[in-house]
Amino acid sequence: MQAAIKSDRESVMTAMEENQKVVREMVMESYRDMQEGEGRDYKEFFSDLEKKYGCAI
Repeated sequence: MQAAIKSDRESVMTAMEENQKVVREMVMESYRDMQEGEGRDYKEFFSDLEKKYGCAI
């Protein structure tokens, strides 16, 4: 039983590490886009969300 729990824990930890690598790469891609002047202004982005979901701040 302990071996199965240890194996599950290791697989979960491996999956989390892989997920973190993917997230880090996505952040770096966004950062590169910002440096190149691409992407959207955050104020415009959130304004669109507020319009879409009817949020009033």
